Amino acid sequence: MAPGARHLQHGSAAEDLAARYLAGQGLSPLARNFRCRFGELDLVMTHGTVLAVIEVRSRVSTGVSTPGATVNRGKQRRLIGATRFFLLRFRQFANWPVRFDVVEITGELDDPVIRWHRAAFSVDDVAARSGVSTATVSRVLSGSVPARPETRERVLAAARELDYRP
Repeated sequence: MAPGARHLQHGSAAEDLAARYLAGQGLSPLARNFRCRFGELDLVMTHGTVLAVIEVRSRVSTGVSTPGATVNRGKQRRLIGATRFFLLRFRQFANWPVRFDVVEITGELDDPVIRWHRAAFSVDDVAARSGVSTATVSRVLSGSVPARPETRERVLAAARELDYRP
């Protein structure tokens, strides 16, 4: 086995588990490992008329931190940017509400503990609080397009208020 290959195999197996678990909860798969210049989306699924973007995190041990705690500001920014790209590529979903979920898988993969955190973070919450469009919030938080300073500050203040970590 090549160096580093074991963690990739573990990650792929964890994504398989998460996809099966979520399908059992009523979600339908759209894409897996969608890659673009902003990063990768592990799973993209529909849940009714909601587009669910799912980040899968797994660890054998939670001694240091939970897997979900590793979805930090930088990762959230990359997920938002990759989701914007996904929505540009698949325009039939452009007007769907988007939800960002995290699936944590802990323990050995043959006897895992699976935790599904729906709406682990949300662009819509920040948009509603700041009074600007979701598209503007996405641009500000991903840093892809500069915004007027007053708009940027409103978005960031709303994100802080909601404890949303872009």
